Amino acid sequence: MPHTSRRLMILTGLLLLTASSGYAAPKGAPMPAVVADNMLVTLDYTLTVDGKVVDASKGHGPLKYVQGRGQIIPGLERQGAGLHVGEAKEVPVAPKDGYGDLNPPAVTDVPRTKLPPNVEPKVGMILTGHDQSGRTFQARIAAVKGETVHLDMNHPLAGKTLNFSVKVLEIAPAPATPVGSGAVSDNRSHGPDAPTAPAAPAAPVVSPPPAKATAPAAPAKKSS
Repeated sequence: MPHTSRRLMILTGLLLLTASSGYAAPKGAPMPAVVADNMLVTLDYTLTVDGKVVDASKGHGPLKYVQGRGQIIPGLERQGAGLHVGEAKEVPVAPKDGYGDLNPPAVTDVPRTKLPPNVEPKVGMILTGHDQSGRTFQARIAAVKGETVHLDMNHPLAGKTLNFSVKVLEIAPAPATPVGSGAVSDNRSHGPDAPTAPAAPAAPVVSPPPAKATAPAAPAKKSS
């Protein structure tokens, strides 16, 4: 038999031996956990908007949420699916998959007399009120002109592209009891509180604005 043919046979035999000697994962061994529906995910994240960091898990602990239950914003949840423990990813989220586009009807003027008498309105102040349906909303004072206060009830990050830098720390089956709110949510009405924006100061209560100014619609679901 030619020398070259013998070498080919030996190499082929070694490859077959390697393939049959336990190189592959043992039969029945658990598969590596991945981010999938009904898995409890522990996540480190940093949120950057317009080149500025507006929130991060550093300092207050990682985010815990259950994948597939709408506990974080839709774009982040969808793009996080399939990640493994230790894996990092840059995740850009368009407004439609984050906090929605700016909603012009959510901007209105109210008389200063509608504010509590002990409140001195200042630009940037966050007010809390209730609309005519009894729903709670937050409004930011965008301007004060004489006896008129200009209120913007859009989410502070509405219309913004969100740039997340994430790293998966842990993945486990979701517990039977609900997981506490995490740090990334698409809407305050769903529970979680951040990284919607830098934390708002304690808010005074404002009387309901005119009926035409309704709270901005929540993004379609999806997670603080």
